[in-house]
Amino acid sequence: MMGLLKLSGVIMCALTLISFGVCSSEPNTPPKPAAAPTTASQPSADDVTQAGLKHIGSVNPKDAIELTADNGSIKSLKITPAPLRDDWTPATIGDISYHIFVALTLFLAIIYIFTGRFTRDLQRLGLKMESAKFGVAEFKFNAGEEQRAAKLTAEAAFAQYRADEKKAFGDAIEKHELVEKFKLLVDKAVESLGKKPSDIDGFRATIHVLDQLFADTLFQLLSYYPEDVTQSAGRTHSVRFGIVGKCWREQKSIVRAEIPTTELVSFFGMTAEQISLHGSKRSSYACLVLRNRAGQQLGCLYMDATAPGSIVSRAQEQSLTPAQIETIEKTLTAHDATTALSKVVAAVQGPQIRIHDA
Repeated sequence: MMGLLKLSGVIMCALTLISFGVCSSEPNTPPKPAAAPTTASQPSADDVTQAGLKHIGSVNPKDAIELTADNGSIKSLKITPAPLRDDWTPATIGDISYHIFVALTLFLAIIYIFTGRFTRDLQRLGLKMESAKFGVAEFKFNAGEEQRAAKLTAEAAFAQYRADEKKAFGDAIEKHELVEKFKLLVDKAVESLGKKPSDIDGFRATIHVLDQLFADTLFQLLSYYPEDVTQSAGRTHSVRFGIVGKCWREQKSIVRAEIPTTELVSFFGMTAEQISLHGSKRSSYACLVLRNRAGQQLGCLYMDATAPGSIVSRAQEQSLTPAQIETIEKTLTAHDATTALSKVVAAVQGPQIRIHDA
């Protein structure tokens, strides 16, 4: 905008200089007509003029007229047109400059109005202009900006909801001292499988619960234990995703010595991209259902490790019976951590917005 204003200023200065140059230059004065020879008495100037106009009509007063007359009769007539440059008078230059100035002003005004700066300036003054109507045509200002603003507003709203949910869960976790109790719960779960967490290379564990912002979504309640450099608490994914999703949907615990990549895709609903992000360096898995004393599902205790057979060996996986897994689940239900988890889940309630049709 400032560039256009500067350009118009330069043009106006140039026009002004041109007008001064034209006006100050000496006009090309036509040669003075020679004395008119006469064969008789010389008529008066008025007689000659009247006689000339009678024969040739109206002419440009700046043209040079040379005629020979005798007793009021024109013997010969010669008209020398004035140079065209004489038509460029100060008034003419001023008219052209004025029209160019008006055209540039209108052009810049149109750009100013329809680029959005006009409406932003109005908003700074506390005013608002959404459209203008000229006859049957209506122009809407900043329609694209309104759509972008609406999108940003929606994204900001969901981001705020998510932040509120994380804070609510965080406050409940702190209130019920879930983190310390969770560590003891993990130790108990791994011991029930015949191992110790410290003996498993690349071991990690966390808890997933139902998300309170979106339906059919799981929320990672805690960062991975024993260490988590990414601080992964608060992540979400669909209940149709991965081992945790299958455990939640079927409400059945899963314990595997190793899961091939092809099975993660075909059986656990993961894409190749998701595997590279979440499971490419993981081989051994256990996902145990956590229930309250009434038998209601609260969440899933998820554990994995880097080496195959780290959490359970192939022989242990094959020998585990449904009754043994049920015994492990009941042990976890009676643990203080599960009781605290029940209180945390009950403390946080949300809209659970449904994205997909049921």
